Amino acid sequence: MKLKDSQIALIEKDLLRKGITYGPLHEDLVDHVCSEIEERMAMGEPFRDAYDQVLGRFEQRGLPELNKETVSILSHFTMLSNFLTSSLRLFKRNLLYSAIRVTGLSLGVAVLLLSLLYLHYEQSFDSFHPGADNIYRIGRLTEAGKVATTTFPLSETLQSEYPDYQFTHFFKDRSKTLFRMGGKSFYEDKMIWADANFLSIFPFDGFEGDPATALQEPYSLVLTRAAAEKYFDKAVEPGDLIEFKWNGDFSTLKVTGVIDHWPDNMHISFDFLLSFATAESVFPASITDSWEMNYCYTYAKLPPSVSKADFEEIFPAFVAKYVKNNGKSSEAYLGFLQPVQAIHTDPTVISNYTNVIDPIYPQLAVAVGLLVLIITSVNFVTLTVAQLHERAKEVGIRRAIGASRYQVISQFVFETFLLVIVSFVLALLLLPLSIDGFNYLMVSNLTLSLGEHLWLLIALPGLIIVITLVTGLYPAILFSKSNIAESIQLKKRKSGLFMRKALLTLQYVFASALIIFCIVIFEQIDYVQNQSIGYSKDQVIYIPHGRQIRDNPDVFKASVMANPAIENVSLSFYKPTDHISNTIGVTYNGQEEIKIAANSVDEDFFTTYKIDFLEGHGFDKVAGGDTRSFILNESAVKLLGMDRPVGATLDTEFNTGDPGEPVEKRKGKVIGVIPDVHFESLHSTIKPMIFLVKPYWYFYINVKLNGNHIPEGLAHLEATWSDMFPEFPFEYTFLDDEFERLYETEKRLAGGLGAMALLALVTTYLKLFGYIRFVTQQKTKEVGIRKVLGASYLHISHLFSKQFLVAILLASVIAWPVGYYVANEWLQNFGYHISLTGTPFVATLVLLLLISTGTVARELLRVMKLDPSKTLRYD
Repeated sequence: MKLKDSQIALIEKDLLRKGITYGPLHEDLVDHVCSEIEERMAMGEPFRDAYDQVLGRFEQRGLPELNKETVSILSHFTMLSNFLTSSLRLFKRNLLYSAIRVTGLSLGVAVLLLSLLYLHYEQSFDSFHPGADNIYRIGRLTEAGKVATTTFPLSETLQSEYPDYQFTHFFKDRSKTLFRMGGKSFYEDKMIWADANFLSIFPFDGFEGDPATALQEPYSLVLTRAAAEKYFDKAVEPGDLIEFKWNGDFSTLKVTGVIDHWPDNMHISFDFLLSFATAESVFPASITDSWEMNYCYTYAKLPPSVSKADFEEIFPAFVAKYVKNNGKSSEAYLGFLQPVQAIHTDPTVISNYTNVIDPIYPQLAVAVGLLVLIITSVNFVTLTVAQLHERAKEVGIRRAIGASRYQVISQFVFETFLLVIVSFVLALLLLPLSIDGFNYLMVSNLTLSLGEHLWLLIALPGLIIVITLVTGLYPAILFSKSNIAESIQLKKRKSGLFMRKALLTLQYVFASALIIFCIVIFEQIDYVQNQSIGYSKDQVIYIPHGRQIRDNPDVFKASVMANPAIENVSLSFYKPTDHISNTIGVTYNGQEEIKIAANSVDEDFFTTYKIDFLEGHGFDKVAGGDTRSFILNESAVKLLGMDRPVGATLDTEFNTGDPGEPVEKRKGKVIGVIPDVHFESLHSTIKPMIFLVKPYWYFYINVKLNGNHIPEGLAHLEATWSDMFPEFPFEYTFLDDEFERLYETEKRLAGGLGAMALLALVTTYLKLFGYIRFVTQQKTKEVGIRKVLGASYLHISHLFSKQFLVAILLASVIAWPVGYYVANEWLQNFGYHISLTGTPFVATLVLLLLISTGTVARELLRVMKLDPSKTLRYD
């Protein structure tokens, strides 16, 4: 039933009389009430009863409040619409300054996001394992410190003693392993021997096979699908066969498992998992049952009810039960538990299987990211505050027509919010473009997978709000304080002048500290690369297959040396640049035994590397090697307290790794002393070292090439190797390339920080350009007057540059002590480093002065070229 016009008019009049309607919603409310009444009348109710029932459903006391809320919502919507229109108009009018602020802030946000992704990546290592909080690596405590390696029988014995716990262990041989499938053969460096529990403690998604049994039987192999693609022409699957060479013979391995994806944020890196039962088949019991040979990495997964401290308490009793009393402390076998999630960022533990990082690097990256964001935020605020005088009239008019201070603040915060949103969009667009370069510089493997970084998406809104408030609130409050009369009359005010100068100085402080640190890093890298290391690394290559010729090296040497392109050939256990972890017990003159780092070398080693002798001579060439002589470096002579080392007798005892003679006691004389040579990285101080002849230890073949005939020498080496060892592919590495890799982390850090420092300089320049452009626009009339009165360019330039020069000098006073402290702390990571001089500090000061004065000069030249008759025409 339709209502009459008179009834509708009555409803409208009644609603207006009761004050429960609002202009924009009046027609909608009337339609709603009329529809309800018509429905009731259709069911037989009279008009008046239906009308009373419908209005009765409204809470009469709540209608005024509903009306006010509706008005408020619409008012806020209208206000936001006005804010958006006004902001877009302002951005278009000040396009240059808006672009400078957005560009700078987007760069700062991008750098911070990259550094946060890097920190998250480095801290995510091994966190994905089930029960990762309860997984620990077992280590030892020795005179050298914490050591990661343990003995072969430890894991199995612990498992039998504590069946409710889970234990596993693996080891990796120093040499590469030769695998063969059909006509394809490759050396593989990423092969480890692991026991049957390994895949239970470290399970992998997408594993093909039975992880519970995959590593139980001898000659069982688990490999990654990527590694298998080199050998198999089809998709590899359990049951396939492949060969590997060990102890001079090829053996057949059965594939029992395939890993589709090996996570790169796991501290254990491998392509091939060979069952530990295979090791027990090919190694003698004198090795696998020995409590003195520490080659394994042992892990424990404790029940949630057992704490780390609880388990460490049983170590002494366990060692006393299973290890015979040989005078060593229990800590030499079981010393500490290291949480698996802490392994990647703990460089204090010796003999780590994989490279670890110093946790300071990701923290430093985030600090620099924050620094760059602060610099760009300061730029943003400074350029916003600089517009105070220009926008004073706008604020005054708004206040004069009734706008509250809250509305003025809201307007400016809203403008900042829009610019921040645009900056974040640009920053997110920059991430895919910069991720590869960042990964290279920081030696990481960051991805932009959405599933891996949900935390970042959750944090982005909060970060946007924080940056909006930090960069927008102060200028908004400052603008809202403007006096209405002075604002409309465009009278100059000093509000914000101090803050602008403070922000300018603060920016210079951050930029100075960052540049100083970068210069120090570059100086240190140059120092370590050009420091005298005590041996010749040029034109030297090494071949990591000394075991192939250790039993009869003279035949290979004679064949190689027949070509004049080869100057020398030698064998050694360690090569220069290696971390020397092997030690032997040395006793001199009845004193207490001292552990000294040991290297096994042949009689040609010192000649190959051109290492001179301070006293005595090198090893004699005798059949089987000069096994009754020792050579010391200066540090070893000092450690042993020897006045006349040459001719002195030493008693030594050491583990050989040789199944036929696990422990050797050797007595001999010192025949030579060499200088303290930097065999290891300059991160470490030079160790006391002893050199002996132990052919069983030979691992590297060191070859000195004639610098004028390197290609011929390499070709001759490859031909000789192929003739003598056709089943082993020929491979080599130049030692100077290996030396460069020692400082790869520092180089890439320098590159990363250098890029960030460059960004800081770019944002500093953008800020200066925008700020100076704004100042010169404001003072165009003043420049015109001074020009008419005869002021020179230099005089005007001095007036404009003075505030920047003062800010730079003040910033240097603040930044220099900060830069000195940070740089000095970083240098302590090196055993040998530069002494801090004034060069980085003065160079930074000069650089900032040049950028600032150059920017001022460029803008002043532009203004000076303007015709004074035109610049003075308008007020």
